[in-house]
Amino acid sequence: MALALSGGVDSVVLLHILLKLAARRGFELRAIHVHHGISPNAGSWMRFCRSLCRRWRVPLQVRRVSIGATRGIGLYYDLGLYDTLAIASHEGWHQYTQKVLRTPLPIWLEEGIATYMEGYRF
Repeated sequence: MALALSGGVDSVVLLHILLKLAARRGFELRAIHVHHGISPNAGSWMRFCRSLCRRWRVPLQVRRVSIGATRGIGLYYDLGLYDTLAIASHEGWHQYTQKVLRTPLPIWLEEGIATYMEGYRF
């Protein structure tokens, strides 16, 4: 299983939970961090993800991408068929709820459903 790791609280908590589940259930876990360079903090987020994954012994892939003006278009880096679709499902859920729901879902439910969407295999 691959987890999109931004370095934010949500993805770090999910990584911790999945790491515990992987030990119990016997599945392989890895993390993917996309260094987009949009924020001036992108480099420190990448370093944090590397440090965290090294400490927790989780294999990490860092992908650097160059992103110009997107005008609301989703951009995805090809991480392989299944991982790219998993990340698109996760992020697509966030886009859907932000555009359709009048009030935001509680963050635990929003991320929980988005992560569930990652688990669907096409």
